[in-house]
Amino acid sequence: MSPSTVSTDAAAACEGEYPSRLVTPGTAPRTFRERAVDVANLLGERFLRWLECYFARHSLVGDHTFFDPADFAWVARLEAGAAEIRAELDEVLRFHATSRTSRTSPPTSTS
Repeated sequence: MSPSTVSTDAAAACEGEYPSRLVTPGTAPRTFRERAVDVANLLGERFLRWLECYFARHSLVGDHTFFDPADFAWVARLEAGAAEIRAELDEVLRFHATSRTSRTSPPTSTS
């Protein structure tokens, strides 16, 4: 699904347009459980779309796909510490690689 499709779908949902009633169109539910699942999915989907529209309308920073990093003060501090964060990640990965190696049993010869 392309980003333009996602925003179009979200905009349509905000205007009250919803997809077909059943999750699996063309097949009628056979049991009460299947009908209950379809209803729960429909209600959940509508609630999530309403929630997405609510947050889009009430956001303090807007509803954009991409934001300018200058709009957020914490981005500069995060970018400034990128080397330190990377060094810490390398240390953690090195630790896990050595501990994983030491936990495995040595290969056994089958002679």
